[in-house]
Amino acid sequence: MTSLASDEPEIAADSASRSAMARAWLARRRDALVAAEAGRRLLWSPVLLGGGSVAYFAWPVEPPLLPSLLAVCWLGSLALALPRWRGLLWLPLLVVIGFTAAQVERRVVAPPMLERSLSSDLVGRVVDIDRDERGTRLVLDSVSVAALVPPDTVWTVRLWVPPGGEAIAVGDRIEGRGRLMPTSPPLAPGGFDFRRHAFYQGLGAYGYFYGVPEVVAHAPGGFPVESLRRAIDARIAGALGANERSALAVALLTGERGAIPAEVTEAMRASGLGHLLAISGLHLGLVAGFVFFSLRAVLALSPRLCQGMPIKKIAAAAAMLAAFGYLVLVGAPAPTQRAFVMTALVLLAVIVDRQAISLRLIAIAGCVVLLLAPHSVTGPSFQMSFAAVLALVAGFEAATRARRGDGWLMRSAVRRYLVFLLFSSCLASLATLPFAAYHFQRIALFAPVANLIAVPLTATIIMPSGLVALMLMPFGIEALPLAVMGQGIALLVDWARVVADWPDASLLTGGIGDAALLAWVAGFLLLCLLRGRWRFVAGAAPMALAALLIAGRAPPDLLVDEQTGITAFRPAEGEIMVTSPGDGFLTGFWMRWWGEAGVPRAMPLSSFAAGAPARCDGQGCLVRQAGLLLAVPETRAGHVEDCARADIVITRASWRELTPCRALQITAADLARSGSLAIDIDGAGWRLDWARPDGPTRPWHPGYEPEG
Repeated sequence: MTSLASDEPEIAADSASRSAMARAWLARRRDALVAAEAGRRLLWSPVLLGGGSVAYFAWPVEPPLLPSLLAVCWLGSLALALPRWRGLLWLPLLVVIGFTAAQVERRVVAPPMLERSLSSDLVGRVVDIDRDERGTRLVLDSVSVAALVPPDTVWTVRLWVPPGGEAIAVGDRIEGRGRLMPTSPPLAPGGFDFRRHAFYQGLGAYGYFYGVPEVVAHAPGGFPVESLRRAIDARIAGALGANERSALAVALLTGERGAIPAEVTEAMRASGLGHLLAISGLHLGLVAGFVFFSLRAVLALSPRLCQGMPIKKIAAAAAMLAAFGYLVLVGAPAPTQRAFVMTALVLLAVIVDRQAISLRLIAIAGCVVLLLAPHSVTGPSFQMSFAAVLALVAGFEAATRARRGDGWLMRSAVRRYLVFLLFSSCLASLATLPFAAYHFQRIALFAPVANLIAVPLTATIIMPSGLVALMLMPFGIEALPLAVMGQGIALLVDWARVVADWPDASLLTGGIGDAALLAWVAGFLLLCLLRGRWRFVAGAAPMALAALLIAGRAPPDLLVDEQTGITAFRPAEGEIMVTSPGDGFLTGFWMRWWGEAGVPRAMPLSSFAAGAPARCDGQGCLVRQAGLLLAVPETRAGHVEDCARADIVITRASWRELTPCRALQITAADLARSGSLAIDIDGAGWRLDWARPDGPTRPWHPGYEPEG
């Protein structure tokens, strides 16, 4: 006992020593992590700004602007007055700035949104044209709608014109009778909000003309860019003929994609090459890079110029002008504007002797875009383009730091190029896969392999020959480079078809949900923006959570469309069925949302006794699932009958007040207020999931009325 008692002080001292050593080790690790992340605050700035914008769009109601402005002023004042706390205050400050910027943008855009379909005489000015074999799609601004009160409300609308409107040009003022319809809301709870997208494009309605409208006034003096675009399109068609090669060449050089055959578009998407059809950062970068390296090589031929002038900076300035000209030529769509910001910053860094491509540059470009267009954070273009660029830059930085000398694989320039090409293709494809699954409900499994051939083909043959053709068109000698471009396009399309025909080339994922995407984005950002090996652990945890959320997400049993009331049913076994075939766009989206291929079939004219889980007759449709009966009546008599036996009744008519009903009733008024509906059914009952559970609370919602 005495011996044990005498050892207690030594044991206590030893324990205290180990505790002190552990605390010291943790302190050293903490200081090392802080030192490693020092100076990387800028990299997180666009993340915080984007987080504020996402918070605005996720807000259940439209927030007032004044409290946000006061919060920005208060946090900014604290950051200036308390320099010791500035490192912490910048976090909430940037989030609030992003939130406020989104509010300001909403008030700047604020187009009138059509609430109901109508036919009317329309007068407006053409600002954009997209043509294909089915007709012409026009975007009109300054539109007067005679059937609306007040009739002097100015609208911007997108209208389809039947074949025969080829003479209409941008800038013309046209008049005709047409049908206007509200822009489409989400087709399923959690689905892409087409109406919000149209709101930020400034579009208040879409529709069609009943016939070819009359041109009442031609564009004063014409639109030079549109005239130039038409002339280029005509020269390309004259050199290549009216075929898919010509259509793709026009799309790449002038941005007109309407003439691309649907089969080619589908093959490009299924193979993971759909990004080559949209004018994006790749195309703008190729234009700027071609001009930069070509001009620099030409100037370098003169020793006098090399010694007396900064030819690298001259080439960068010329490349910036070329990129801007290409931006104007293709119509300056929003994705291309963002790509130009990034390209211009890269070239500006070259001019001022800074590192041209780095994570800091990506952060600056992200901040610029998010402050100018906060709504872009919710769109696939912004998400996929910045994810790909971030993955490429972060991946190559990490690979450069980890590489220890050059092994056999890296000693040859050809092998090194192939390794870098495969590495970059895999990085970009993996970085964009979750966004493709979220927005399009499918992913191209062989995209890295497809891009391994397609991107070099586009970068070395298709785009350079196209740019040479543009430069030679004023002299009328563009036929040869256009022929080379056409051959490159033919190879590209053939390769896309080959990859698209591989088994399981395009995998349908179904809707993955907001929570899964946010978790994956959190892990992706931690993996790319942090330093040290611990970032792999920090990034893997949210990514694993995203995988669990995707794997555990159960698709709904029924979907109900807001505008048409069409109901789709997903039985426990068998094909997906709909009460009415509806339009292909709606049913196609529903099939992808459920992760199913093909098209749904109409509910059969049969009885439950025949074993069908759903049936229709002259009175309406019935669905039985997990012991519950759901009815979609089409007549008043069917509604009376269904109310006596069904558990849920979905009807587009106003029979609720006229018929006593034991069932839960969902009417057109409910759908108009709360949007599309998903229903989950199990043995214990059902759960309703509305697209707008709180009603029309945002400016782009149908029926929204601002307070005050």
